[in-house]
Amino acid sequence: LIAQHIKNMKASVETLSARGKNGQALERPIQYDDIAILIQSRRHLPDIEKALLTAGIPYLTTSGVGFYQRQEIYDIWNYLNFLSAPSKNDASLAGVLRGPAFGISDAELYEISLQKDGNFWEKTQNYQAKSSNLKRAIHTLNKHYQFAHRMPVNQLIVTIVNETGLIGTLKTGIYGQQRLANYQKLLELARNFDGDENTQILPDFIEFLDVLITEEPREGQAPVEASSGAVQIMTIHTAKGKEFPIVILPCLNR
Repeated sequence: LIAQHIKNMKASVETLSARGKNGQALERPIQYDDIAILIQSRRHLPDIEKALLTAGIPYLTTSGVGFYQRQEIYDIWNYLNFLSAPSKNDASLAGVLRGPAFGISDAELYEISLQKDGNFWEKTQNYQAKSSNLKRAIHTLNKHYQFAHRMPVNQLIVTIVNETGLIGTLKTGIYGQQRLANYQKLLELARNFDGDENTQILPDFIEFLDVLITEEPREGQAPVEASSGAVQIMTIHTAKGKEFPIVILPCLNR
């Protein structure tokens, strides 16, 4: 209902009054960023986000599961964390192997874990009954490790995403546009980090990103279509002090 109502407003070219440069009231078409959806709790947030995505409506969530808690950010963080110290980050390696980059089955990971000696990376390389996917994963991880500490972080992320096929996964499905926008936002963050001459080392960026994942749960996702604005989704508490021409209050039956 919410998504359809927004689409109807746009399709019928509904207008709102806005003040021009000379202070006079002007009528102009409604834009997505004129609209705010205010929720009392985050219980219905996934349903609202899915409906807007299905309808092709760009949105920006400024409350709820934030940018740094999205799975696509975790996947890249795991990959970088493993490359920073392969012998020490077993959990990140397992996450990378079973994630969208390589798709190793849980059954094969379990078989690897049963090997007697070494850390998980050593067990993975020494495992005899490797599947074709696992062989590709080992080759790719070794290749990326060779230059991980010599390449700017943003270039490393681009290389990882392109050479593992993650770029295709990011674009797939109804959440594809949002995931791709989040990936581009992460790249911009890495570019700014690389711009500091004193913090170009991979472990420093991983620690920096880890702090953000832990301490910035409210960081908004990247707008899918920045040029046309985006519908704002936030809790009523977060909206205090803000103004929007159009406010939608869902789930009032509760």
